[in-house]
Amino acid sequence: TSFESRFLREVLMSVRTALSARTDINTSRKNLDSNDVTLRFFRNQSLPAVDLNASYGAQGLGGTAIVRTGPLGNQVVSEIIPGGACSDGRSTGRSVWRHSGSSVPLTM
Repeated sequence: TSFESRFLREVLMSVRTALSARTDINTSRKNLDSNDVTLRFFRNQSLPAVDLNASYGAQGLGGTAIVRTGPLGNQVVSEIIPGGACSDGRSTGRSVWRHSGSSVPLTM
């Protein structure tokens, strides 16, 4: 019986080694893993998409508008439009300063 059990263990070990060394079985296992990844991907694609777009802007009615003209980096103040309104909503009636010509330093 000792010989039979040892022989049986050696046969089982040989079969196990032979099965683990078969390239067709290894290839099939890798294909199964790849198919699982593909299946998870397509399940994920069937879920609803959630996209978030946000923007922020500010717009005001009061304040002084300074209009600049010229190329970027070399701009000149060409117009100053004073803003503001009285408490009853009427304009303050300020005049608009316009500049044509070379750059003039502006102090306020």
